[in-house]
Amino acid sequence: MHTNTYVSPPGSEPDTAMADAGCADYLTYRASGRQYGAPLHKVLELRRMDEVRPRHRGDAIIGTIMVHGIDVPVVDLPAMLGLSRPLQENNAEVVILHSGDCLIGIAAECVIDVTTLCAAQMRLAPAIRMEDGAHYLLGIGKIEQRVLALLDVDKLLADLHPLKFAA
Repeated sequence: MHTNTYVSPPGSEPDTAMADAGCADYLTYRASGRQYGAPLHKVLELRRMDEVRPRHRGDAIIGTIMVHGIDVPVVDLPAMLGLSRPLQENNAEVVILHSGDCLIGIAAECVIDVTTLCAAQMRLAPAIRMEDGAHYLLGIGKIEQRVLALLDVDKLLADLHPLKFAA
């Protein structure tokens, strides 16, 4: 993927035909050796990790990146979920996500693809202690042999109180 690859504008909604069929598109990516999915309509753009300015604001916030003139926090999602394996940064990317006018960056080792998941392929996340950080997951998606942890972007953004996105 290339810097500033445009994926979805803020406020765009998923395809209504897919929503009626119980299906939705997810951008899938790998972080710390695990696969995750973010709802495609929540993805604003993709950036290169070398654009991140490192900051020591906490274990999960690894730095900030400028998006449309705004300093946006970049999160190491596995660290937020209490997973100990460090992010591998060789050709890493940042997935910029939005919820309303809020933005956050998620560090990813690589973006894999866009995948359509239907209701039959998704399961609710198992009951997990709140302090584990896994309450940021909507559920689990399964495609053939792949298992994806599906991110709840709205909950993540609400809890982190990110900077507002100025249109």
